[in-house]
Amino acid sequence: ARFDYMSNDPDIVLGGLPRLLEEAEWLDGKLKSVGRKVNLVIEVFVPQAVAESRIAARKRADDSAATVARKWSWYMDKTAKVLEHYGSIAHQALCIDGSK
Repeated sequence: ARFDYMSNDPDIVLGGLPRLLEEAEWLDGKLKSVGRKVNLVIEVFVPQAVAESRIAARKRADDSAATVARKWSWYMDKTAKVLEHYGSIAHQALCIDGSK
């Protein structure tokens, strides 16, 4: 990814990343290299039961209950750490109810 252009833009939105703490730390370093930092984190939270229901409704062969449980566990183990990381350094954190 290119980060040199960001120093001229007042606001930047990155969607869907970082997903891992290591990616967050890498991003922090890149942003710091151009005098920037994360100022806001937006989480769209969906309770596990709602996520499972939505995934089951897709009726894809690879959306078994075991696969959903594994992916939820991965999210809670890996991505939740990114939210904790940015919750401690960002100026603001916003949680949106994604169950609606």
